[in-house]
Amino acid sequence: MIEENIQSYTIRYVLHVGDVVQHNNENEWKIARRAFARLDGKVPYAIALGNHDMGPGGSTGSRDSLFGKHFPLADLGGLPSFGGVYDKEPDKADNSHHSFRAGGRQWMILTLEFGPRDDVLRWADEVVGKHPEHSVIVITHAYLDRDGRRYDRTIPDQHYPPQDYPIAGDGAGLNCGEDIWRKLVAKHRNAVMVVSGHVCVAARLMSKADSGNLVHQMLVNYQDQERGGNGWLRLLRFSPGAWSVDVQDYSPVLDKWSDHPDRRFVLSLDLP
Repeated sequence: MIEENIQSYTIRYVLHVGDVVQHNNENEWKIARRAFARLDGKVPYAIALGNHDMGPGGSTGSRDSLFGKHFPLADLGGLPSFGGVYDKEPDKADNSHHSFRAGGRQWMILTLEFGPRDDVLRWADEVVGKHPEHSVIVITHAYLDRDGRRYDRTIPDQHYPPQDYPIAGDGAGLNCGEDIWRKLVAKHRNAVMVVSGHVCVAARLMSKADSGNLVHQMLVNYQDQERGGNGWLRLLRFSPGAWSVDVQDYSPVLDKWSDHPDRRFVLSLDLP
């Protein structure tokens, strides 16, 4: 569906919020690579790693992933929109930033690993701070819970919170949604949006950052639906000047647009 509609919808970027695969094995990553190859040379994409993309069997027993083998930095870094990667891991694209121009505005997409480490957030904060002229969209796997609240260590009984996974004990620090908000997103006037997955199906939240700017945060993830999600995609259609975004979910498998209020809405952007 994406490949066939790049021109008709003026698609500028494709975002993946993680759990590209289920068990972090060779066969699954080969399938994923073949799927994304259909977009190569046609439209750029950014991928945030999920918990199933990491560790033996997708267990998050470590942060090791076959992502880099099948999506090598040499390929991703060749895109003109590719800005760079986490400075302490210069050979890995697990955390990256991308820049492009659309609607008369400079945009940055910042991808963060599942439960980003403390030093990854240090890097991300520096990258955003160095690009104040860019409007920033953050994509990360686990940020909003299904009830529309950020993952927060002080809230009991949240669904699959990042701090419950094995990598939380690796000594590098693990940050949940509230941590990402406080340490990164809320600090920047040019932060516009956060998009995440992890739990199903859809939720959204609007919060005021430290400078008073409104930041839209959304969860979209259909993986527990029939046939692995029925191919549901979220289309973000930015108005001229990018002052508003028309959001609607579409399934090419069902050939159906969603009219559910959490999957069909319009956002007004508070841009610097």
